[in-house]
Amino acid sequence: MAKKISVILLFLFYLNSISAQVELNVRLNKNTFTQGDTLVSQCVFNYNDAAYAASTLHVWIENTSGTRRWKYRFPLINGKCLFNLVIDKNLGTDTYAINYLVQPQFFTVRGHVKNYNKAMNGINMLLISKSMANHSSSYTPDSAGNFKIGRILFSDTAQFTFTPNTKKGGELWMTVETPLDSSFAPIAKQTTLIAVGNATIPKKEEYKFDSVNFSTKGKELAEIVVVANTIERKQKEFQKKNVTGLFKALSLDINGLYNAKMMNSMDLFAYLQTVKTGLQIQNQGGGIYSILQQGFLVDLFLDEIRTTAAELTFLHPADVALVKIYEPGSGPTMSFGGALAIYTKKGEDLDAALKLRSVYQIFGYSAEISIWK
Repeated sequence: MAKKISVILLFLFYLNSISAQVELNVRLNKNTFTQGDTLVSQCVFNYNDAAYAASTLHVWIENTSGTRRWKYRFPLINGKCLFNLVIDKNLGTDTYAINYLVQPQFFTVRGHVKNYNKAMNGINMLLISKSMANHSSSYTPDSAGNFKIGRILFSDTAQFTFTPNTKKGGELWMTVETPLDSSFAPIAKQTTLIAVGNATIPKKEEYKFDSVNFSTKGKELAEIVVVANTIERKQKEFQKKNVTGLFKALSLDINGLYNAKMMNSMDLFAYLQTVKTGLQIQNQGGGIYSILQQGFLVDLFLDEIRTTAAELTFLHPADVALVKIYEPGSGPTMSFGGALAIYTKKGEDLDAALKLRSVYQIFGYSAEISIWK
């Protein structure tokens, strides 16, 4: 009997020692808000295991009546996380519970190439995100076709494009999943109650967080693989059909329909800088570019609609059919910096561009300043 009691005491001591290793502390700028305010949340996660240094903080919000729910997730690096939620002016007056849960895992991507073979010579990955500079890497799947992309930090949605390293390997058939979207058991959690509008904050014991309703199943992202017929099209036929009005002015034309070098470039701007002397492309970081000629900003157009360099961030070079570069003082705007008109592939040309590519839209982390509405 004494031995059994000793075992139980040792087990309870073990559980207490494990729970004491981690602790989540949350501090808000205030607890009562009005619509339009910003909720500032400072979180400190105390841990002893170095494996927790890069974790994920899930922030699941619901009104205390449990009729509406919101989900956010933020990187928890070295135990620290600071984020801002701008409260939308149309958010209802109510009492809300902010549930903070720590998942001991950072954002990763797991891929499986169903038909991987040695002739592919590995696969290439291009990541295009507005929150960071474009990034490319190469991976060699194991014999079963599995590979893993390690810790990546980006906010909102990014486009991941996978291609075989050589076309001799055939078409790429694959699946992708993000473990952060799977169910998990939090290693630390905390709930804070707030009021928005003239609502009254209830007592904490009056609210119970039902985490079962918040759990998610593993999320396998749908593959996008298009097998297309390759039909030869002359550049002049594309221009006759798509280039109109002032855009027909004299320009340097760069064909993208069958331009392997453009299609395999990390981004379109990096490629254009190598083919046009005098075109100054300044990468300011975070996917932000400034395009200049003779020191003046270049006017940008996408399919003859004015756009910005930021809006072109997600445009994959393989989707570009034609680029027209106008000298300063010429083209559709007659500006001091000239103009750059980009035309995208359509129909069969777009299908051909997607051949041997798998494209995925993947959500990373919520932005440091997010909207709560």
